[in-house]
Amino acid sequence: MTRSAEESGNRSLSAALHESRLSVVASDAFAFLVGAVAFVEVQVVGRLYVGELILFVCGFGLPLLYRRLSTRRERRLLAWFFLLAAMYLLALVTADLYRGTAFTDYARGWARALVFLGGLAGLITLGYRRPTRLVLFVAGTVVSQLALTGFGFWPADWKFGYAYPATAAVLVLVSSRKHVLSFAVLTCLALAHLLMDFRIFGAICIVAAILTYVKGSPSGIRRRFVASVAFVYFVGATLGGDADDLIARRQGSNIERLAGFMVGAEAIRESPLIGHGSWAKSDEALDTWAMMQEQLGSPRSAESIQQQVLLSPDGATIRAHSMILQAWVEAGLVGLVFFGFAFGAAGRMLIQLVSAPVLGRHYALVCFFGLWLLWALVMSPFAGVSRLYTATSFSLLFVFTGGTDSR
Repeated sequence: MTRSAEESGNRSLSAALHESRLSVVASDAFAFLVGAVAFVEVQVVGRLYVGELILFVCGFGLPLLYRRLSTRRERRLLAWFFLLAAMYLLALVTADLYRGTAFTDYARGWARALVFLGGLAGLITLGYRRPTRLVLFVAGTVVSQLALTGFGFWPADWKFGYAYPATAAVLVLVSSRKHVLSFAVLTCLALAHLLMDFRIFGAICIVAAILTYVKGSPSGIRRRFVASVAFVYFVGATLGGDADDLIARRQGSNIERLAGFMVGAEAIRESPLIGHGSWAKSDEALDTWAMMQEQLGSPRSAESIQQQVLLSPDGATIRAHSMILQAWVEAGLVGLVFFGFAFGAAGRMLIQLVSAPVLGRHYALVCFFGLWLLWALVMSPFAGVSRLYTATSFSLLFVFTGGTDSR
């Protein structure tokens, strides 16, 4: 009788372990599939993405996960983040009521903010207990963007089409524990970005390459490699591509960004506390933004810039070209506080990652996304697929600085 009970217990344990393994495999596959459809655009309330909607549903599991977070630091960070997020949403609603924003506009603005926060919560819920799932999600987004670009739904150029999937694929596949190989591959990738005139990706790859090599190498030979890589980067930045073409493109990019900063600053000066609403539209600001670009030396006329912008999904919204500034424009001072907190939290987590004594397999991947997040919060608009990039970056930093297993 005892032997029979023992055999029955062993069979039950084996069945439970088998079921557990199946559950892990199914969850991993789910994470990859969500990434594979992440960038598929749908028109629900404005322009949303399938990945955002799925992750939004997953985000409802965050309250259950919160009680199981490993450290008090993690609980405090998430509590402050989502408390300020709730205040940010309330500030958007208040600004829309005060400004009398039309339903068709504030519905898009509220949806944009909600799916961003819900997507971030969903990614943390999906990957906290098993960080590999976030890596699988990133791998899925590579497939998603490549497919959309290949079928003509996205621009088939380097910067907006192939740069992200090429970079993310390399970071997923190459182990940072092989620090020399990782260093060499990232340096080559950085040069490719520079030759294709995607300067920020080139710079981030260089920094990630240096940090990975420094983390895995003896201190005696670090300085020479840092100096040599910096030299290679600046040579590539100077010589990459046709000179006239590069100058024109860089000038246009810098002019558009500068004009956005100036128009955003003026909108903030007009209403620094309440903001202009969740979908801040202004024909006057659009005119100023277009005219300013023409005056600063843009090769396009103000009229052509306006016509192109009015045909875009965002229409006549104020283009601050900075997530932090845009939040201030839309939600007032509360928006600045929330996105400023996100910037500070991301910077602190990145420092924690760089200071960690262990070189994890995905160290370069998380470094890249962390550095990209800091850049995007200051220099990129809060629009379109940038929301998913930002949520992915923040969740990777949060999960991989949690100090569990081999992160």
